[in-house]
Amino acid sequence: MRVMYGSADSNRSPSVSIDGSSVEGKVGEPFRLTASGFDLTATRCFIFGSSARQ
Repeated sequence: MRVMYGSADSNRSPSVSIDGSSVEGKVGEPFRLTASGFDLTATRCFIFGSSARQ
């Protein structure tokens, strides 16, 4: 884990786009989608996105 200290006042939220046009599935079933993003201030961004059931 890396912790970065500093002021967040000038930090802007990253922008994320999700392509859900091809997402098909039924309630309770796993599905997959594609997302892309960028950060205008070039700060490191961590994205977590797994809710798969075993």
